[in-house]
Amino acid sequence: MTREDLIRQLLLSQTIADDYDEIDRITECVTRNAAKCGVEVTPNEVRSYVWELLNHGLAKAYLLSTREPYVLGIPGVPSIEELDEYYFLLTEKGIEALNATTAPWPFDEDDNLLPGWSLSAG
Repeated sequence: MTREDLIRQLLLSQTIADDYDEIDRITECVTRNAAKCGVEVTPNEVRSYVWELLNHGLAKAYLLSTREPYVLGIPGVPSIEELDEYYFLLTEKGIEALNATTAPWPFDEDDNLLPGWSLSAG
């Protein structure tokens, strides 16, 4: 697994796979878990990766509200500067990409790094 694969896998599987998440929560989760793997990820990198997922149709941006409609998918892709205004969730295409991942997951069921796990070259 390369650094880029790790970051994408963390995004797909731990943050936006099953719940609407905002960019600050996504950033905190990805940077914390990447650090467990010895990988430093900046908030700007996380934003770029989220924007990439949106552009490839693997995730979608939503507005959430306490009034109807409670969840409103936005058309298109917001600019990278607007990501703070939205929540994100995987699309069917994103779920398929996650399920097709063959790289070994670096954590055990308690979210501890597996002994001997390391990034591959590349």
